[in-house]
Amino acid sequence: MKDKILFYTSFPKPITGQTIVTQKVWDLLYNDPRFVCFKINTSSSTIVKKFFTFISNYFLLVKFLILVKPRFVYMVFSSSKLGCVRDFFSIFIISLFSNVKLISHVHSGNFGLEFLNFPFNLMLKYNLERVTTIIFQGKQVNFLGSKYDYKIKYLMNTISSEFSISDNEFKEVSCLRKKNFENSGKIKLFFLSNFIISKGYLDLFDSYELLDIDVFDKFELHFIGFWFDDRSKSEFLNKVTKSSRSNCIFVHEGLSDRLDVKKLLVEMDVFIFPTYYPVESQPLSILESFSLGIPVVSTYHATIPEMIEDGYNGYLFEKRDHNQLLNIMRGLVNYEIIEYLSLNARDSFNKRFSEKEFESKFIQLLYA
Repeated sequence: MKDKILFYTSFPKPITGQTIVTQKVWDLLYNDPRFVCFKINTSSSTIVKKFFTFISNYFLLVKFLILVKPRFVYMVFSSSKLGCVRDFFSIFIISLFSNVKLISHVHSGNFGLEFLNFPFNLMLKYNLERVTTIIFQGKQVNFLGSKYDYKIKYLMNTISSEFSISDNEFKEVSCLRKKNFENSGKIKLFFLSNFIISKGYLDLFDSYELLDIDVFDKFELHFIGFWFDDRSKSEFLNKVTKSSRSNCIFVHEGLSDRLDVKKLLVEMDVFIFPTYYPVESQPLSILESFSLGIPVVSTYHATIPEMIEDGYNGYLFEKRDHNQLLNIMRGLVNYEIIEYLSLNARDSFNKRFSEKEFESKFIQLLYA
């Protein structure tokens, strides 16, 4: 008999790291003959819609629990206070059905730190005591202490196979990158994320501006992402225009399709991500880069040190430390080093972050 699993969480849209991974989990289990999957999409756009969505979803949840009788319920813990309240009522309803195994996935890098005061601390305690399994993406983002260790499992994310490439394609891409370098003499560095200050795009720009003349000329710098406000966009584009190195700086915005992003990345050499974003957990952009054999330079932050092996598949540096970043960038002028890191980045993805690896471990967690 097939096991029934109810997904009670948000799906794309919006496009976020959490919704992308949720869709990935859904796709894996939906296509697995051992499971029958059901979905309640909790996404909503405005505050008013959120309220009515919460209420209607509670009725839907009761309906599914009574009629479908799922063995598993999969939900994502929220890191916001409003989300904590929503989770409290959802878990209260689910806990009325004692035969249900509740799997809660954590995607934020600060889960629990916002719930230290009354009444959220009591709600969090209630929620944690009633879930069956809590999934974190890494030990660096687990702030719950040892009390719930028996419920906690660790699972790194994966990405869609559509974004990745085969081993033969990787060889072709590697040859293309090297040929581009030999023809242009330029190494293509890039930033990929939403344009949020704490994601580090200004840190990268400022570090690039400080590079010695004989070094910066060996690089192209590409910024890829989305803007949240016109003022920040205007200020940054103005900085780029005024830069004496503007002919080597390129800004790509509004790429909503990840396959369009992939087409751009296959020509890139190194991903630089100076993030200190407070709720960072496990950036999917690092996995996307590894899957294409792109080494990553990033910070000792969230689960990133659990993904990047310094000097093997990329480099790590302290948050906001421009001098460390500058020294790393100076070392990247040697293309043989980039080739070495690239092979290891690809190997890291295949061994640790592939779809097959994720599916196998996730199903083990379900039945643990």
